[in-house]
Amino acid sequence: MSTIKVTLKGPFFNPKQLQKGIRKGFVDVLLIGQKDVQEQLYPGHGFLTGALSRSIQGKPKQMSKTRFIGDIKSSNPPLEYSYWVETGIRKGSKTRFKGYHMFRDTARKLNKTNIVAKTMKKSILKVLGGK
Repeated sequence: MSTIKVTLKGPFFNPKQLQKGIRKGFVDVLLIGQKDVQEQLYPGHGFLTGALSRSIQGKPKQMSKTRFIGDIKSSNPPLEYSYWVETGIRKGSKTRFKGYHMFRDTARKLNKTNIVAKTMKKSILKVLGGK
């Protein structure tokens, strides 16, 4: 989960346009994460019927003027086996299956690369009339 806090003061930018760009960028980042998790599920690697892949959604949970919180998770309620496919833990016990860790790997990828910064920058510049 990512938390972004921005305080908008002064005449430097149009605060409403800036906020619109931040919101758009935030939603775009969630969709990038959703797509990355889904791409890690393929036949022979967590994809049997496609139900788990289809259930993964990136959605904003809270979007106020200064705080944005979102999740990328299996649908609400999550599929019964989604936690097991992610972690390899079923009913509190480890199994021989180690899990695919799609969500963990996506979080690491987003944290280590500058995908989030590039996406946010692109969305903010677009609404402010930049390139």
